[in-house]
Amino acid sequence: MSFLKFEHENGYPSFRTEIAQVLHERYNVGLQKAEELVWNDFIGEKITEDIEWSQHMGPNYWAKFILANCKDALPKRTGRLVPQY
Repeated sequence: MSFLKFEHENGYPSFRTEIAQVLHERYNVGLQKAEELVWNDFIGEKITEDIEWSQHMGPNYWAKFILANCKDALPKRTGRLVPQY
């Protein structure tokens, strides 16, 4: 199976891992929580709606999107962050 086919069939795990790393390293979200958020159905649908555009926007954009749209799922210290687009 080709790498691209694997990525497509499995929901683009490499890209989601990059997003989780940004959440963890830049925004101090626990790695387990960051991975849980990027695999959330709402986030997954947004990312895979147009994967080319999503990847073009990059993991930093999606980390900020998650911070802005999933505040209730984040620890209070992280949920208070206001991402700048």
